[in-house]
Amino acid sequence: MKVNHPIEVAKTVLEVADVAWTAVECCHHYHRDGRKEAPSSPSLKSNRVEGDLEALRSENQRLRQLLEQNLKLLQPILQSPKLLQDCPSDLHGRLIASVESGDFLKQLE
Repeated sequence: MKVNHPIEVAKTVLEVADVAWTAVECCHHYHRDGRKEAPSSPSLKSNRVEGDLEALRSENQRLRQLLEQNLKLLQPILQSPKLLQDCPSDLHGRLIASVESGDFLKQLE
């Protein structure tokens, strides 16, 4: 399959990664059925959980900034027809295969 805009696909992969990370973050706050977790009584365990959540939020913010920087780096490439011609013809297939692989979410974590 010939893809006319492989950089658009790369942007989409970055957006999917952002959505996947947001989903992982939400899983720590909500049960699978959508109920919000009941607050636990103050203890060392809850302090540790709060620390873990803060670490996840911080990492999430760092990754969002990194994705934004990567997107800014890809923008000039998107506008350069010469560079687009140099992309491998199977780039789209490889990107899709990466996103659909079972290891994709594990790599994000």
